[in-house]
Amino acid sequence: MLAGAYQYDDAQLIEACRTDFEQLYGTGEDFSSFHDRVTGPLLQTRCEEASA
Repeated sequence: MLAGAYQYDDAQLIEACRTDFEQLYGTGEDFSSFHDRVTGPLLQTRCEEASA
């Protein structure tokens, strides 16, 4: 049971939200390329700083 949550049953609202999420998902980046571009370099920098 969720505490403080709202439950919506308006079909048009639900469909609008679903469409928005599908659009956002469609424009998202693959995890591997995101990691290579963002996370990987940050981790490498931290490892270099930790070993210095």
